[in-house]
Amino acid sequence: MNSMMGKSSGLSKLDIKSYKAFSEIMEKGVWEGLTMLDLYSIKGLSRDELEDLLYKETGIQKTKKSAKKSLLGRINLVYTEAINQMKNSFLLKIPQELEGKKWNSLKEFLDFMEGIADEKNQGYSKIINCAILKTMSAVDDIIDNSLVIELEKSLGHIIDKVRSIKGLKVINQNDRSFNFVYNSPDKTQPIHVCGQFVYRTKQFSKILQKLIYNRKYMSADLMTDLIGFRVEIDEINIEKMSEDNILFFAQKVFEGDCKLDNKGLLGKEFLGQCGIELRGGKVKDSTPDGFKNASLTGHVLYKVGNNKIENSPGIEAQFVNISNKNEAGFNKHEIYDMKKVLSLVARLMGTLTIGNIKVAINEIGLLSGYSEEAILHHLFFPKESKCFSDGILTINENHHGFLIPLKVGKDVCFITEDIYTSSLQDFYQNYPQKAVCFNYMEFRDKYDTVKI
Repeated sequence: MNSMMGKSSGLSKLDIKSYKAFSEIMEKGVWEGLTMLDLYSIKGLSRDELEDLLYKETGIQKTKKSAKKSLLGRINLVYTEAINQMKNSFLLKIPQELEGKKWNSLKEFLDFMEGIADEKNQGYSKIINCAILKTMSAVDDIIDNSLVIELEKSLGHIIDKVRSIKGLKVINQNDRSFNFVYNSPDKTQPIHVCGQFVYRTKQFSKILQKLIYNRKYMSADLMTDLIGFRVEIDEINIEKMSEDNILFFAQKVFEGDCKLDNKGLLGKEFLGQCGIELRGGKVKDSTPDGFKNASLTGHVLYKVGNNKIENSPGIEAQFVNISNKNEAGFNKHEIYDMKKVLSLVARLMGTLTIGNIKVAINEIGLLSGYSEEAILHHLFFPKESKCFSDGILTINENHHGFLIPLKVGKDVCFITEDIYTSSLQDFYQNYPQKAVCFNYMEFRDKYDTVKI
């Protein structure tokens, strides 16, 4: 998935209807944050060009004797995983004839691709088929990526490194966590550290989702949280113990190859003296709900036998107060996961329907324990909003919720705040604009009539 980085050059609005035109604009690098996932049609490519594109995407040499057989095998492998993820993780409705489909020939798959560009093919069929190709492209990036495949093995080596640090004692070992105490052997700072250490690897489905909804990740290799650490610290003398833990992990585990992100947990004096580079170059305030934490992101070098492994996965180590409930209220994982599904569907399909929203709430959001109405209100209305009265939400740049209503004639559709970009309005002449106002009560009536 190629990236178009850089700033808009003030080009007039363009009606980009073909893959060729899109590719030419990408090569100029003037549109910020757009990728192939923002292309909604492959119109403009001949059948031979489509075939060449498949060989290029899969890295299979067309000139090899078994090239077509290898390409067809790859297509079926990637297609099967893409359909599985779209149905079970993305909660999308897949046409019955495409579920469990096995492509019998390259010609058959090329017919499928050409059908997407056919002007006669309109509506949901065209959109979902295009989304299938986009998902296949993302799956192809990671399905045999060694960094992704060997995450558990890498985690094991890194945990071995942590446990072998001189002065560190492991107590109360569990499946994915342990309590620890560290006392500096040479009396250098930090002298004493303790806490609970929890660890995990990122699931394949979560990596795939992030590749789709998060524009800044063009590859899994760039992700900073393929492996996650969580250091839980007792609230007694929390600031000092947090600072000592961060120094310990930065020095002994990351060995200096990390950046620090602070959200209200650490003192200014420590931040000025710790010598750890700040992520983004500045100190952040706490999150709006008052939750405080800090994190280190970077890479951990380790050895396998006598071999030093330097191409390690991105690691994020979070440091939290054990009594600070970051998963309370609308910070619950179920709400977070629901929002990410909505974002990736918006990225794949262009916009969200009421049905998309209702499915995500019912399949994921309700697991949080909140009611459907409470979740809907949370999605649409910003905290302490003063722009909602008599059932009408007035929308501007400063007042909108996670879901943004879009103007599409008499119909209503939506996009999420993290997927919406004004660049798309400049890029496509017919890209929907934000609605100036939104009748929430009327929406609720329509929402209740939608069956899932």
